[in-house]
Amino acid sequence: MALARQRAGAAQKLANAAHWGEVGVIELSAIQQAEAAIDTLSHLGEPQAFVAAAHQALTTLAEQFRHDDGDADGYGLGTVHAIVRTLEDETP
Repeated sequence: MALARQRAGAAQKLANAAHWGEVGVIELSAIQQAEAAIDTLSHLGEPQAFVAAAHQALTTLAEQFRHDDGDADGYGLGTVHAIVRTLEDETP
């Protein structure tokens, strides 16, 4: 759900690149990296273990974006944080 919502937002920005510039590309890259990090955790069967590991992986990814000169305006970081917030909101 979080990835789909963020992906839709990135697609809208890609479609209006004249206004948004590279923002859609940056957001899509963040989504793809988050998805790749989460996919590596599919072997974890226990839901709580999966959520904890996903949270840690996304926190690490957020730190990478925080220090990435290519994300100077923070759109990638914001995208990862939005995914983390959704994960937290949807976890019982």
